[in-house]
Amino acid sequence: MKTYTFYSLAASFVVASLLLSSCVIPGLAPAATDTPIPTNTPAPTNTPEATATSTPKPTITHTPTATPNLTATQQVEDFSAKIKEYFDAKYISTTDGTYTYLDDYKKSWAQINYYQWHETGLAPTDFVLKSDIAWKSASAAADSSGCGFVFREQPNGDDYMAFVSLKGFVEASYFLKDKRSYSISMGRGTFGNPAQNGKATLTLIVEGNIFRVLINDKLIKAFTGLQGKLTTGGLAYTVVSGTNKDYGTNCQFKNTELWTIQH
Repeated sequence: MKTYTFYSLAASFVVASLLLSSCVIPGLAPAATDTPIPTNTPAPTNTPEATATSTPKPTITHTPTATPNLTATQQVEDFSAKIKEYFDAKYISTTDGTYTYLDDYKKSWAQINYYQWHETGLAPTDFVLKSDIAWKSASAAADSSGCGFVFREQPNGDDYMAFVSLKGFVEASYFLKDKRSYSISMGRGTFGNPAQNGKATLTLIVEGNIFRVLINDKLIKAFTGLQGKLTTGGLAYTVVSGTNKDYGTNCQFKNTELWTIQH
C-alpha cells in the first residue's frame, strides 16, 4: 500500500482490479500502516471420487449454438451513441475507439485528508469514462469526502485525479512527487447541494490536457492539465476520505464503461 497526502496549493482544496494504493497529504497526517496481506488458505484436500457402477452411455445431444449477448450489444450501441454526441459537441476529436465494461467496485475509507485508489489494470491515455456512483459518509454533515478516478498514474505516484465531492462540486487536481510531494487543484465546479448520502452519474472525458467532467450528462467544468506532463499512465477508482469517524466514506461504482480513444 502506497501512501501520500492530499492538499491544495491553489486558491481552493483539491480514478478487472489488481492493486490497492492510497495517498496522504504531506505534513498533515502520518503515512498509513500497511495492511497485511491475508495468508492464503490452503486448498482443500482432494476427495477421491466414488467408483460408480457402469451404466450405458447416454445418447449425445448437440448443444445449441450460443446466442449473442443482446444486453452487452445494446450497452455498446448506447455508449457509441453518446460518443457521437460528445464528438458533435466538440468534447472529443474523433469517434474512433474501443469499448470496455469495468467490474463494479465499492470501498469504505476512514482516514481524513487521504485518498486511496484501486487500480483497474487499464491505462488509457485519451478516453471517455462513465460510472454510476453512490456515496455515503459516517459524518453527520457533508464533508470534503469524494468519489472518482485517478488517471495517467505513474510508477512513482504522480497522477491526475477527478472526483465528485459530497459538498456538491466536482474537482480535478494533480499530484506530483519530487523533492516535496504536493497536490494542486485545477479548479472545481458546482453541480448541486451538499449531501451526506447521494448518487450521480459521473462522466470523465480526457483528451490531451483538457479534462471535462459531466454530472448526469451535463457538462460541469473543463479542466486544463499540465502541458507535456502525465501524458500516459494507469486508471484507478479513488475514494477521498474527509472524516475519521466510523467507516469514513463509502463509494460504490456501478455500470462503469470506458471508451478508449484511438487516434
